[in-house]
Amino acid sequence: MGDLQQASARGGFVTWPAPEGEAPSADFTLAVQGRPVFVYQARVREEILKAKDTIWTHKEDCGADIASFALFDFSAPVEVAVTVQGTRAFTSATVHPLSAGIRPKVEGGVIRFTMDRPRPLTVLLDGADDVALHLFARVPEAPGDVPDPKDPHVVWYGPGVHEITTLSLRSGQTLYLAGGAILRAKLRPNEIGIVSPRTGLRSYGTPVVLVQGGENVRVAGRGIIDCRALPHAARATLVARNSRNVRFEGITIRHSANWQVIVQTSESVVVDGLSVIGGRLNTDGINTVSSHHVHIRNCFVRSHDDSLAVKAMQPKAPAWDIRIEDCVIWNDWGYALGITYETRSPIYDVTYRNCDILCVRHWALGVYVVDSETARNITFEEIRVEDLTPAARRWKQTPMLLRFTIAKDMWGTDKEPGHIRNIVVRGVTLGGTAPAPSEIMGKDAEHRVVNVRLEKLSYLGKAAMSAEDMKLTLNEFTENVHFA
Repeated sequence: MGDLQQASARGGFVTWPAPEGEAPSADFTLAVQGRPVFVYQARVREEILKAKDTIWTHKEDCGADIASFALFDFSAPVEVAVTVQGTRAFTSATVHPLSAGIRPKVEGGVIRFTMDRPRPLTVLLDGADDVALHLFARVPEAPGDVPDPKDPHVVWYGPGVHEITTLSLRSGQTLYLAGGAILRAKLRPNEIGIVSPRTGLRSYGTPVVLVQGGENVRVAGRGIIDCRALPHAARATLVARNSRNVRFEGITIRHSANWQVIVQTSESVVVDGLSVIGGRLNTDGINTVSSHHVHIRNCFVRSHDDSLAVKAMQPKAPAWDIRIEDCVIWNDWGYALGITYETRSPIYDVTYRNCDILCVRHWALGVYVVDSETARNITFEEIRVEDLTPAARRWKQTPMLLRFTIAKDMWGTDKEPGHIRNIVVRGVTLGGTAPAPSEIMGKDAEHRVVNVRLEKLSYLGKAAMSAEDMKLTLNEFTENVHFA
Protein backbone atom coordinates (compact mmCIF):
# COMPACT_ATOMS: atom_id res chain seq x y z
CA MET A 1 0.00 0.00 0.00
CA GLY A 2 0.99 3.59 -0.52
CA ASP A 3 1.15 6.05 2.39
CA LEU A 4 -2.39 7.32 1.83
CA GLN A 5 -3.77 3.79 1.76
CA GLN A 6 -1.83 2.84 4.90
CA ALA A 7 -3.24 5.87 6.72
CA SER A 8 -6.74 5.02 5.49
CA ALA A 9 -6.38 1.40 6.55
CA ARG A 10 -5.38 2.43 10.06
CA GLY A 11 -8.64 4.34 10.29
CA GLY A 12 -10.62 1.28 9.18
CA PHE A 13 -11.29 2.73 5.72
CA VAL A 14 -9.39 1.74 2.57
CA THR A 15 -9.65 2.92 -1.01
CA TRP A 16 -7.34 2.94 -4.02
CA PRO A 17 -6.52 5.47 -6.74
CA ALA A 18 -7.60 4.51 -10.25
CA PRO A 19 -4.95 3.78 -12.89
CA GLU A 20 -3.77 6.65 -15.02
CA GLY A 21 -6.08 7.25 -17.98
CA GLU A 22 -9.17 5.70 -16.39
CA ALA A 23 -12.09 8.05 -17.10
CA PRO A 24 -14.09 9.05 -14.02
CA SER A 25 -17.86 9.05 -13.84
CA ALA A 26 -19.51 12.04 -15.47
CA ASP A 27 -22.53 11.65 -13.18
CA PHE A 28 -21.21 11.33 -9.63
CA THR A 29 -18.34 12.12 -7.31
CA LEU A 30 -17.99 10.38 -3.97
CA ALA A 31 -16.45 11.05 -0.57
CA VAL A 32 -16.32 8.56 2.30
CA GLN A 33 -15.28 9.85 5.71
CA GLY A 34 -14.44 13.11 3.93
CA ARG A 35 -11.93 11.40 1.64
CA PRO A 36 -12.41 11.26 -2.13
CA VAL A 37 -13.14 7.86 -3.66
CA PHE A 38 -12.70 7.35 -7.40
CA VAL A 39 -15.95 6.61 -9.27
CA TYR A 40 -15.62 4.31 -12.29
CA GLN A 41 -17.93 3.95 -15.28
CA ALA A 42 -19.46 0.85 -16.89
CA ARG A 43 -21.57 0.44 -20.01
CA VAL A 44 -24.88 -1.31 -19.26
CA ARG A 45 -28.03 -2.13 -21.22
CA GLU A 46 -26.18 -1.92 -24.51
CA GLU A 47 -28.41 -1.40 -27.53
CA ILE A 48 -29.31 -4.72 -29.18
CA LEU A 49 -28.69 -5.23 -32.88
CA LYS A 50 -30.66 -7.93 -34.74
CA ALA A 51 -27.95 -8.59 -37.30
CA LYS A 52 -28.28 -10.98 -40.21
CA ASP A 53 -27.49 -14.62 -39.32
CA THR A 54 -27.23 -13.93 -35.56
CA ILE A 55 -29.79 -14.08 -32.78
CA TRP A 56 -28.52 -10.70 -31.57
CA THR A 57 -25.33 -8.70 -31.12
CA HIS A 58 -24.07 -5.17 -30.45
CA LYS A 59 -22.25 -2.60 -32.55
CA GLU A 60 -18.92 -1.48 -31.14
CA ASP A 61 -20.21 2.07 -30.66
CA CYS A 62 -23.84 1.21 -29.85
CA GLY A 63 -25.91 3.22 -27.44
CA ALA A 64 -25.86 2.25 -23.78
CA ASP A 65 -26.71 3.46 -20.33
CA ILE A 66 -23.70 4.37 -18.20
CA ALA A 67 -23.62 3.07 -14.65
CA SER A 68 -21.14 4.33 -12.09
CA PHE A 69 -19.43 2.33 -9.36
CA ALA A 70 -16.92 2.80 -6.57
CA LEU A 71 -14.76 0.42 -4.54
CA PHE A 72 -13.77 0.76 -0.89
CA ASP A 73 -13.39 -1.25 2.32
CA PHE A 74 -14.27 -0.28 5.87
CA SER A 75 -14.65 -1.87 9.28
CA ALA A 76 -16.59 0.76 11.28
CA PRO A 77 -19.56 2.99 10.30
CA VAL A 78 -18.70 5.61 7.67
CA GLU A 79 -20.30 8.80 6.38
CA VAL A 80 -20.97 8.84 2.65
CA ALA A 81 -21.43 11.97 0.50
CA VAL A 82 -22.49 11.61 -3.15
CA THR A 83 -22.40 14.71 -5.36
CA VAL A 84 -24.44 14.67 -8.54
CA GLN A 85 -22.41 16.14 -11.37
CA GLY A 86 -23.32 18.32 -14.33
CA THR A 87 -26.67 19.92 -14.89
CA ARG A 88 -28.88 16.99 -13.92
CA ALA A 89 -31.58 18.29 -11.61
CA PHE A 90 -33.10 15.94 -9.06
CA THR A 91 -35.27 16.29 -5.99
CA SER A 92 -34.94 12.95 -4.22
CA ALA A 93 -32.62 9.99 -3.87
CA THR A 94 -33.02 6.44 -2.64
CA VAL A 95 -30.48 3.90 -1.41
CA HIS A 96 -31.01 0.25 -2.37
CA PRO A 97 -31.63 -2.41 -1.36
CA LEU A 98 -34.45 -0.84 0.59
CA SER A 99 -34.05 -3.62 3.15
CA ALA A 100 -30.87 -1.85 4.31
CA GLY A 101 -33.15 0.77 5.84
CA ILE A 102 -31.02 3.74 4.75
CA ARG A 103 -32.85 7.06 4.29
CA PRO A 104 -30.46 9.57 2.72
CA LYS A 105 -30.59 13.33 3.11
CA VAL A 106 -30.34 15.57 0.05
CA GLU A 107 -28.71 18.94 0.63
CA GLY A 108 -27.71 21.24 -2.22
CA GLY A 109 -27.14 18.49 -4.75
CA VAL A 110 -25.30 16.27 -2.26
CA ILE A 111 -26.74 12.96 -1.04
CA ARG A 112 -25.59 12.02 2.47
CA PHE A 113 -26.06 8.87 4.50
CA THR A 114 -24.31 6.52 6.92
CA MET A 115 -23.18 3.00 6.08
CA ASP A 116 -23.22 0.90 9.22
CA ARG A 117 -21.52 -2.12 7.67
CA PRO A 118 -19.93 -3.16 4.38
CA ARG A 119 -22.41 -4.29 1.72
CA PRO A 120 -23.26 -3.48 -1.89
CA LEU A 121 -25.54 -0.45 -2.17
CA THR A 122 -27.03 1.43 -5.11
CA VAL A 123 -28.03 5.10 -5.23
CA LEU A 124 -30.85 6.14 -7.58
CA LEU A 125 -32.29 9.57 -8.37
CA ASP A 126 -36.00 10.41 -8.40
CA GLY A 127 -37.02 6.75 -8.59
CA ALA A 128 -35.49 6.30 -12.06
CA ASP A 129 -33.03 3.53 -12.91
CA ASP A 130 -31.25 4.98 -15.96
CA VAL A 131 -28.44 6.58 -13.93
CA ALA A 132 -27.18 4.43 -11.05
CA LEU A 133 -24.26 4.61 -8.63
CA HIS A 134 -23.24 1.19 -7.33
CA LEU A 135 -21.13 1.17 -4.15
CA PHE A 136 -19.07 -1.99 -3.63
CA ALA A 137 -18.06 -1.84 0.02
CA ARG A 138 -16.28 -4.80 1.57
CA VAL A 139 -14.65 -5.80 4.83
CA PRO A 140 -10.93 -4.92 4.76
CA GLU A 141 -8.68 -7.81 3.89
CA ALA A 142 -6.92 -9.41 6.85
CA PRO A 143 -3.11 -9.59 6.64
CA GLY A 144 -3.34 -13.30 5.93
CA ASP A 145 -5.68 -12.69 2.98
CA VAL A 146 -3.06 -10.78 0.99
CA PRO A 147 -0.45 -13.14 -0.46
CA ASP A 148 3.25 -12.44 -0.78
CA PRO A 149 3.90 -11.16 -4.33
CA LYS A 150 7.28 -12.92 -4.24
CA ASP A 151 5.70 -16.32 -3.57
CA PRO A 152 6.27 -18.49 -6.69
CA HIS A 153 2.70 -19.78 -6.39
CA VAL A 154 1.25 -16.25 -6.62
CA VAL A 155 0.37 -14.45 -9.84
CA TRP A 156 0.35 -10.82 -8.70
CA TYR A 157 -0.91 -7.73 -10.50
CA GLY A 158 -0.26 -4.46 -8.71
CA PRO A 159 -1.87 -1.05 -9.32
CA GLY A 160 -2.06 -0.03 -12.98
CA VAL A 161 -3.35 -1.45 -16.25
CA HIS A 162 -2.15 -4.90 -17.33
CA GLU A 163 -3.09 -6.33 -20.75
CA ILE A 164 -3.57 -10.07 -21.15
CA THR A 165 -5.11 -12.45 -23.66
CA THR A 166 -5.85 -15.44 -21.42
CA LEU A 167 -4.49 -16.66 -18.10
CA SER A 168 -4.58 -20.26 -16.84
CA LEU A 169 -4.08 -21.13 -13.17
CA ARG A 170 -2.65 -24.41 -11.85
CA SER A 171 -3.24 -26.25 -8.60
CA GLY A 172 -2.02 -24.36 -5.56
CA GLN A 173 -1.85 -20.99 -7.31
CA THR A 174 -3.36 -17.65 -6.28
CA LEU A 175 -4.20 -14.88 -8.72
CA TYR A 176 -4.18 -11.59 -6.81
CA LEU A 177 -5.41 -8.27 -8.24
CA ALA A 178 -4.40 -5.44 -5.93
CA GLY A 179 -6.62 -2.43 -5.41
CA GLY A 180 -6.12 -0.04 -8.33
CA ALA A 181 -5.20 -2.86 -10.74
CA ILE A 182 -7.10 -3.41 -13.97
CA LEU A 183 -6.55 -6.64 -15.88
CA ARG A 184 -7.56 -5.74 -19.42
CA ALA A 185 -8.40 -8.63 -21.74
CA LYS A 186 -7.77 -8.53 -25.48
CA LEU A 187 -7.61 -10.94 -28.39
CA ARG A 188 -4.38 -12.39 -29.67
CA PRO A 189 -3.24 -11.07 -33.05
CA ASN A 190 -4.91 -12.90 -35.92
CA GLU A 191 -7.26 -14.94 -33.72
CA ILE A 192 -10.09 -16.29 -35.87
CA GLY A 193 -12.52 -17.99 -33.50
CA ILE A 194 -15.48 -20.24 -34.28
CA VAL A 195 -18.98 -19.14 -35.27
CA SER A 196 -21.78 -20.94 -33.44
CA PRO A 197 -24.26 -22.47 -35.89
CA ARG A 198 -27.01 -21.95 -33.31
CA THR A 199 -26.46 -18.27 -32.49
CA GLY A 200 -24.27 -16.95 -35.30
CA LEU A 201 -21.92 -15.45 -32.69
CA ARG A 202 -18.14 -15.84 -32.83
CA SER A 203 -16.36 -17.32 -29.83
CA TYR A 204 -12.63 -17.60 -29.19
CA GLY A 205 -12.72 -20.52 -26.78
CA THR A 206 -10.54 -20.23 -23.69
CA PRO A 207 -11.91 -17.94 -20.94
CA VAL A 208 -10.00 -14.86 -19.88
CA VAL A 209 -9.07 -16.46 -16.54
CA LEU A 210 -9.38 -20.25 -16.33
CA VAL A 211 -8.91 -22.76 -13.54
CA GLN A 212 -8.83 -26.08 -15.43
CA GLY A 213 -8.46 -29.34 -13.52
CA GLY A 214 -7.01 -27.50 -10.54
CA GLU A 215 -7.19 -27.89 -6.76
CA ASN A 216 -6.73 -25.31 -4.03
CA VAL A 217 -6.82 -22.29 -6.34
CA ARG A 218 -7.76 -18.77 -5.32
CA VAL A 219 -8.60 -15.60 -7.26
CA ALA A 220 -8.78 -12.60 -4.95
CA GLY A 221 -8.05 -8.94 -4.33
CA ARG A 222 -9.69 -5.59 -4.94
CA GLY A 223 -8.81 -5.09 -8.61
CA ILE A 224 -10.89 -5.20 -11.79
CA ILE A 225 -11.03 -7.54 -14.79
CA ASP A 226 -12.14 -5.48 -17.81
CA CYS A 227 -13.24 -7.06 -21.11
CA ARG A 228 -14.29 -3.99 -23.08
CA ALA A 229 -11.70 -4.69 -25.80
CA LEU A 230 -13.17 -8.13 -26.55
CA PRO A 231 -15.91 -8.41 -29.18
CA HIS A 232 -19.36 -9.55 -28.10
CA ALA A 233 -19.49 -13.27 -27.13
CA ALA A 234 -15.71 -13.71 -27.51
CA ARG A 235 -14.88 -15.33 -24.17
CA ALA A 236 -16.26 -16.01 -20.71
CA THR A 237 -14.42 -14.01 -18.07
CA LEU A 238 -13.68 -16.14 -14.97
CA VAL A 239 -14.15 -19.93 -15.02
CA ALA A 240 -13.49 -22.90 -12.75
CA ARG A 241 -13.78 -26.12 -14.76
CA ASN A 242 -13.21 -29.71 -13.58
CA SER A 243 -11.71 -28.30 -10.40
CA ARG A 244 -12.14 -28.52 -6.63
CA ASN A 245 -11.46 -26.33 -3.61
CA VAL A 246 -11.57 -23.07 -5.56
CA ARG A 247 -12.27 -19.60 -4.15
CA PHE A 248 -13.21 -16.45 -6.09
CA GLU A 249 -13.14 -13.47 -3.72
CA GLY A 250 -13.46 -9.71 -3.69
CA ILE A 251 -12.69 -8.68 -7.27
CA THR A 252 -14.85 -6.71 -9.72
CA ILE A 253 -15.64 -7.70 -13.31
CA ARG A 254 -16.65 -5.10 -15.89
CA HIS A 255 -17.69 -5.16 -19.57
CA SER A 256 -17.72 -8.95 -20.00
CA ALA A 257 -18.12 -10.23 -23.55
CA ASN A 258 -19.91 -13.43 -22.55
CA TRP A 259 -20.79 -15.26 -19.30
CA GLN A 260 -19.09 -13.42 -16.48
CA VAL A 261 -18.37 -16.16 -13.90
CA ILE A 262 -18.82 -19.92 -14.39
CA VAL A 263 -18.45 -22.77 -11.92
CA GLN A 264 -18.49 -25.76 -14.29
CA THR A 265 -18.18 -29.48 -13.48
CA SER A 266 -16.44 -28.54 -10.24
CA GLU A 267 -16.89 -29.17 -6.52
CA SER A 268 -16.26 -27.36 -3.26
CA VAL A 269 -16.24 -23.85 -4.72
CA VAL A 270 -16.82 -20.59 -2.82
CA VAL A 271 -17.66 -17.34 -4.60
CA ASP A 272 -17.59 -14.56 -2.01
CA GLY A 273 -17.88 -10.79 -2.35
CA LEU A 274 -17.60 -10.54 -6.14
CA SER A 275 -19.09 -7.57 -8.00
CA VAL A 276 -19.91 -8.05 -11.67
CA ILE A 277 -21.40 -5.58 -14.16
CA GLY A 278 -22.23 -6.77 -17.68
CA GLY A 279 -23.93 -4.67 -20.32
CA ARG A 280 -23.92 -6.94 -23.37
CA LEU A 281 -26.34 -9.78 -24.03
CA ASN A 282 -25.09 -13.22 -22.95
CA THR A 283 -23.36 -11.67 -19.93
CA ASP A 284 -24.92 -14.07 -17.43
CA GLY A 285 -23.73 -13.12 -13.96
CA ILE A 286 -22.60 -16.19 -11.98
CA ASN A 287 -23.63 -19.53 -13.49
CA THR A 288 -23.22 -22.85 -11.69
CA VAL A 289 -23.12 -25.63 -14.28
CA SER A 290 -23.09 -29.36 -13.41
CA SER A 291 -21.28 -28.70 -10.13
CA HIS A 292 -21.82 -29.49 -6.45
CA HIS A 293 -20.92 -28.19 -2.99
CA VAL A 294 -21.02 -24.60 -4.30
CA HIS A 295 -21.54 -21.59 -2.03
CA ILE A 296 -22.13 -18.14 -3.54
CA ARG A 297 -22.51 -15.28 -1.06
CA ASN A 298 -22.21 -11.53 -0.54
CA CYS A 299 -22.07 -10.78 -4.27
CA PHE A 300 -23.45 -7.96 -6.40
CA VAL A 301 -24.55 -9.09 -9.86
CA ARG A 302 -25.66 -6.78 -12.65
CA SER A 303 -26.15 -8.74 -15.86
CA HIS A 304 -27.67 -8.48 -19.31
CA ASP A 305 -28.81 -12.10 -19.15
CA ASP A 306 -29.56 -14.56 -16.31
CA SER A 307 -28.00 -13.26 -13.10
CA LEU A 308 -27.51 -16.21 -10.72
CA ALA A 309 -28.47 -19.37 -12.57
CA VAL A 310 -27.96 -23.11 -12.16
CA LYS A 311 -27.72 -25.31 -15.27
CA ALA A 312 -26.80 -28.84 -16.40
CA MET A 313 -25.51 -28.66 -19.95
CA GLN A 314 -24.54 -32.29 -20.58
CA PRO A 315 -25.93 -35.73 -19.69
CA LYS A 316 -24.72 -37.56 -16.58
CA ALA A 317 -23.41 -34.35 -15.04
CA PRO A 318 -25.88 -33.25 -12.34
CA ALA A 319 -25.85 -30.04 -10.33
CA TRP A 320 -26.56 -30.34 -6.59
CA ASP A 321 -25.92 -28.91 -3.13
CA ILE A 322 -25.76 -25.29 -4.22
CA ARG A 323 -26.36 -22.35 -1.84
CA ILE A 324 -26.74 -18.79 -3.03
CA GLU A 325 -27.31 -16.23 -0.30
CA ASP A 326 -26.92 -12.64 0.82
CA CYS A 327 -26.60 -11.32 -2.73
CA VAL A 328 -27.92 -8.21 -4.49
CA ILE A 329 -29.13 -8.58 -8.07
CA TRP A 330 -29.83 -6.08 -10.85
CA ASN A 331 -31.13 -8.03 -13.82
CA ASP A 332 -31.43 -6.35 -17.24
CA TRP A 333 -32.47 -9.48 -19.19
CA GLY A 334 -33.73 -13.00 -18.49
CA TYR A 335 -33.98 -14.49 -15.00
CA ALA A 336 -32.68 -12.91 -11.81
CA LEU A 337 -32.53 -16.17 -9.82
CA GLY A 338 -33.25 -19.75 -10.76
CA ILE A 339 -32.79 -23.00 -12.63
CA THR A 340 -32.79 -21.84 -16.23
CA TYR A 341 -32.90 -23.44 -19.66
CA GLU A 342 -30.31 -26.23 -20.01
CA THR A 343 -31.45 -29.18 -17.84
CA ARG A 344 -29.82 -32.23 -19.46
CA SER A 345 -28.95 -33.79 -16.06
CA PRO A 346 -30.77 -33.66 -12.73
CA ILE A 347 -30.57 -30.43 -10.72
CA TYR A 348 -31.46 -30.71 -7.05
CA ASP A 349 -30.92 -29.35 -3.55
CA VAL A 350 -30.51 -25.72 -4.59
CA THR A 351 -31.28 -22.87 -2.16
CA TYR A 352 -31.56 -19.15 -2.85
CA ARG A 353 -31.73 -17.28 0.44
CA ASN A 354 -31.80 -13.69 1.72
CA CYS A 355 -31.29 -11.89 -1.59
CA ASP A 356 -32.50 -8.53 -2.88
CA ILE A 357 -33.57 -8.03 -6.49
CA LEU A 358 -33.38 -4.33 -7.39
CA CYS A 359 -34.44 -4.61 -11.03
CA VAL A 360 -35.68 -7.37 -13.32
CA ARG A 361 -36.69 -7.19 -16.96
CA HIS A 362 -38.37 -10.56 -17.56
CA TRP A 363 -38.57 -13.04 -14.64
CA ALA A 364 -37.53 -12.62 -11.02
CA LEU A 365 -37.57 -16.26 -9.82
CA GLY A 366 -37.61 -19.20 -12.18
CA VAL A 367 -37.44 -22.93 -12.56
CA TYR A 368 -37.53 -23.19 -16.34
CA VAL A 369 -36.85 -26.68 -17.70
CA VAL A 370 -36.31 -27.11 -21.45
CA ASP A 371 -34.50 -30.47 -21.53
CA SER A 372 -35.44 -33.97 -20.34
CA GLU A 373 -34.22 -34.10 -16.75
CA THR A 374 -35.77 -33.10 -13.42
CA ALA A 375 -35.31 -30.00 -11.28
CA ARG A 376 -36.28 -30.86 -7.69
CA ASN A 377 -35.84 -29.68 -4.12
CA ILE A 378 -35.43 -26.02 -5.06
CA THR A 379 -35.97 -23.35 -2.39
CA PHE A 380 -36.41 -19.59 -2.68
CA GLU A 381 -36.39 -18.12 0.82
CA GLU A 382 -36.51 -14.52 2.07
CA ILE A 383 -36.14 -12.98 -1.39
CA ARG A 384 -37.12 -9.32 -1.69
CA VAL A 385 -38.15 -8.06 -5.13
CA GLU A 386 -38.27 -4.28 -5.22
CA ASP A 387 -40.71 -2.08 -7.12
CA LEU A 388 -40.93 -3.20 -10.76
CA THR A 389 -42.52 0.06 -11.93
CA PRO A 390 -39.30 1.53 -13.47
CA ALA A 391 -38.64 -1.68 -15.42
CA ALA A 392 -42.23 -1.95 -16.62
CA ARG A 393 -42.20 1.69 -17.70
CA ARG A 394 -38.88 1.45 -19.52
CA TRP A 395 -39.56 -1.73 -21.49
CA LYS A 396 -43.33 -1.36 -21.76
CA GLN A 397 -43.87 -4.86 -20.40
CA THR A 398 -44.55 -6.23 -16.96
CA PRO A 399 -41.90 -8.59 -15.53
CA MET A 400 -43.01 -11.86 -13.92
CA LEU A 401 -42.49 -12.66 -10.26
CA LEU A 402 -42.45 -16.49 -10.53
CA ARG A 403 -42.13 -18.74 -13.56
CA PHE A 404 -42.02 -22.49 -12.87
CA THR A 405 -42.51 -23.95 -16.33
CA ILE A 406 -41.64 -27.00 -18.45
CA ALA A 407 -41.24 -25.96 -22.09
CA LYS A 408 -39.23 -26.34 -25.28
CA ASP A 409 -37.16 -23.56 -26.83
CA MET A 410 -33.97 -22.98 -28.84
CA TRP A 411 -31.71 -23.69 -25.85
CA GLY A 412 -33.06 -27.20 -25.31
CA THR A 413 -31.52 -30.16 -27.18
CA ASP A 414 -33.31 -33.18 -25.67
CA LYS A 415 -36.40 -34.49 -27.46
CA GLU A 416 -38.30 -35.33 -24.27
CA PRO A 417 -39.57 -32.62 -21.91
CA GLY A 418 -38.41 -32.61 -18.28
CA HIS A 419 -39.97 -32.48 -14.83
CA ILE A 420 -40.24 -30.07 -11.90
CA ARG A 421 -40.84 -31.33 -8.34
CA ASN A 422 -40.70 -30.08 -4.78
CA ILE A 423 -40.36 -26.31 -4.99
CA VAL A 424 -40.60 -24.14 -1.86
CA VAL A 425 -41.14 -20.38 -2.04
CA ARG A 426 -40.98 -18.97 1.48
CA GLY A 427 -40.99 -15.36 2.69
CA VAL A 428 -40.77 -13.83 -0.79
CA THR A 429 -41.81 -10.17 -1.01
CA LEU A 430 -42.86 -8.10 -4.01
CA GLY A 431 -42.67 -4.42 -3.10
CA GLY A 432 -43.89 -1.26 -4.76
CA THR A 433 -47.09 -0.81 -6.72
CA ALA A 434 -46.55 -2.67 -10.03
CA PRO A 435 -48.49 -5.95 -10.10
CA ALA A 436 -46.37 -8.78 -11.52
CA PRO A 437 -47.98 -11.96 -12.84
CA SER A 438 -46.68 -15.48 -12.19
CA GLU A 439 -47.13 -18.84 -13.88
CA ILE A 440 -46.76 -22.53 -13.03
CA MET A 441 -47.06 -24.61 -16.18
CA GLY A 442 -46.44 -28.28 -16.86
CA LYS A 443 -45.87 -29.50 -20.41
CA ASP A 444 -48.34 -32.40 -20.60
CA ALA A 445 -49.81 -35.19 -18.46
CA GLU A 446 -46.46 -37.02 -18.29
CA HIS A 447 -44.35 -33.94 -17.63
CA ARG A 448 -45.91 -32.06 -14.75
CA VAL A 449 -44.99 -29.51 -12.10
CA VAL A 450 -45.60 -31.32 -8.80
CA ASN A 451 -45.48 -30.15 -5.17
CA VAL A 452 -45.06 -26.38 -5.03
CA ARG A 453 -45.40 -24.82 -1.58
CA LEU A 454 -45.93 -21.04 -1.38
CA GLU A 455 -45.45 -19.82 2.21
CA LYS A 456 -45.67 -16.38 3.80
CA LEU A 457 -45.68 -14.44 0.54
CA SER A 458 -46.17 -10.68 0.54
CA TYR A 459 -47.53 -9.20 -2.68
CA LEU A 460 -47.67 -5.40 -2.95
CA GLY A 461 -47.98 -5.09 0.81
CA LYS A 462 -50.61 -7.80 1.33
CA ALA A 463 -50.39 -11.47 2.21
CA ALA A 464 -50.83 -13.74 -0.83
CA MET A 465 -52.92 -16.77 0.17
CA SER A 466 -54.28 -17.79 -3.22
CA ALA A 467 -53.47 -17.72 -6.91
CA GLU A 468 -55.82 -14.77 -7.34
CA ASP A 469 -53.94 -12.78 -4.67
CA MET A 470 -50.74 -12.81 -6.75
CA LYS A 471 -51.98 -13.05 -10.37
CA LEU A 472 -50.77 -16.65 -10.59
CA THR A 473 -51.78 -18.72 -13.60
CA LEU A 474 -51.69 -22.54 -13.43
CA ASN A 475 -52.46 -25.00 -16.20
CA GLU A 476 -53.94 -28.50 -15.93
CA PHE A 477 -50.48 -30.10 -15.79
CA THR A 478 -49.72 -29.02 -12.23
CA GLU A 479 -50.29 -30.96 -9.03
CA ASN A 480 -50.37 -30.03 -5.34
CA VAL A 481 -49.69 -26.29 -5.49
CA HIS A 482 -50.29 -25.19 -1.91
CA PHE A 483 -50.43 -21.80 -0.12
CA ALA A 484 -49.58 -21.44 3.57
